[in-house]
Amino acid sequence: MTQFSEPWQAEVHALATLLSDRGLLTWPEMSGRTSYLELLAAIEQVVVERGLTSDDELSSLRAAWDHAAHRTPHGTPIELTDADFHQR
Repeated sequence: MTQFSEPWQAEVHALATLLSDRGLLTWPEMSGRTSYLELLAAIEQVVVERGLTSDDELSSLRAAWDHAAHRTPHGTPIELTDADFHQR
């Protein structure tokens, strides 16, 4: 997994590197992942286990992201706003 075909893949890799550099996860915890989606899921699991966030907070962020993605025209960068967190 060293090639990035999408920008979000580079962001997932950068997030894993940052968390590793700060001692919040180890690369062995991330090893064996065959896709960036698997790596992201592993990161989410580790940050919940370490108490850095909760499942509820991740769920809220996913819902806000989904709302923002649906209101954003194709090809335009997605930007979260406070309103995205208040949609249900």
